[in-house]
Order: sequence, then structure tokens, then C-alpha cells
Amino acid sequence: MIRMFRVLLDAWKADRLARARSKSRKPAAPQKYTVVLVWGKKYAEYNNGTPEVHTVCADTPWAAIMRAQLKAAKENQERVPEFVAVDGPPLLAAAQQLLTHLVVFEGQCTRREPGNRF
Repeated sequence: MIRMFRVLLDAWKADRLARARSKSRKPAAPQKYTVVLVWGKKYAEYNNGTPEVHTVCADTPWAAIMRAQLKAAKENQERVPEFVAVDGPPLLAAAQQLLTHLVVFEGQCTRREPGNRF
């Protein structure tokens, strides 16, 4: 009985120590992600059928996808009728409806030639 209590107490102490260490560390800095967005036919004609490549800083790959989509939509807001006079979440929703494929890379990637894929 005492031995079981001792094991439980040691596990509790180790857990508390691990929590204290994790709280004392600084949060991780945002990483750079390269997001390649391939748009549907309706939107692709505005970009001559080429995918858009965006480098963004984010905490997670999901956040990088959202930032890249919003960035692309804001850059093309004047040319695409669905993006005119819309901002924030509705703009992001409109951009997501026109998206067909996407790829996320950690770090900053560049193309070797304009026609090549990664």
C-alpha cells in the first residue's frame, strides 16, 4: 500500500515538474511556410492558369493555408467579381470555394523556372 502511494506520488511530482518546465519556456516563433494554391477554372483565367505561390509566417500549417488564401484573395480583389466589396471571413469563404488544390511546404521555397512545378 505504501509502495503504491510512493509510485503515485513520484508520478505526480514528475508531471508537475514537466508542466512547470513547459510553462517557463517561450512559445515557439512562427515558422515560414510556402503555400501553393491551384484555383478552379473560373478563377484560373484571371491568373493565366498558373498556380499562386505565397510565403507566409504562421504557427501551424492550417494557419498558413488560411493566411495564404486571404492574401491571394485580397491581392486579386479588384479582378474577381466574387471578391469585390467583401472582407474578412466572407472573403476567405469565397476564396475557398474557388480553390481546387493546395500544397504546403515548410520553409521558404522558390521556383527554379516559372513553368516548373516544385
